[in-house]
Amino acid sequence: MVNFYTIPNWFFGYDIGLEVLFALITIFVAGFAFKAYSLSREEEFKLFGISFTLISLSYFAWSLVNIFFVEELSEHTRVLLLGNFGLLSVFGIYLHILLFMTGLTTLFYMTCKVKSWRLYSMMIITNLLIVLLACNKFFAIYSLSSLLLFFITLFYIDKYFETRNSKIGWLLVAFISLLAANMAFLFGNVNSQYVIAHLLELISFGVILVNLIRMKHGEKKKSS
Repeated sequence: MVNFYTIPNWFFGYDIGLEVLFALITIFVAGFAFKAYSLSREEEFKLFGISFTLISLSYFAWSLVNIFFVEELSEHTRVLLLGNFGLLSVFGIYLHILLFMTGLTTLFYMTCKVKSWRLYSMMIITNLLIVLLACNKFFAIYSLSSLLLFFITLFYIDKYFETRNSKIGWLLVAFISLLAANMAFLFGNVNSQYVIAHLLELISFGVILVNLIRMKHGEKKKSS
């Protein structure tokens, strides 16, 4: 069996609440992106919206897996073991993987500034096959997602220094934090990695949410 992740008992419940919160924030971000697309017809906004919709759904799936399929390992920890449960739990885990990896791949594809659905399909299929065929799916998921987030972060670094736009700067901070969360999953110790990763994700999505609220507030000021 593969140890997918370990959760400190004191943090169990808080993590589920945070995952639902992340799902709500990311769907709000997606809605804002689709609204921007409807006004501007810029492909970047549409892909951003699709990406965050998929990421939102992945967090909903992850929270349900945590609610129903995490077992107590000891008085201090709980654990999710891939393959240790029935068909429904395996479906939930793979659904999370599918949605999360497709969402990040879509975001990376957006930063490539090319329009090729063959390339897009190939990237998604390749990434999913790497994860699904890997012996250690935990390592495969967070290695691939960290790689994607690294190149997404590079895109926003270039864009920020090109425009000096504070909104882009806050997005850059958010993606750096999200990259750090993935690295915490990969390299943290079993007692702290899960908590650190969630706190970094909270910073990331919190920054994105605050940035969107500020943008909407700025739009209202301009229209008044």
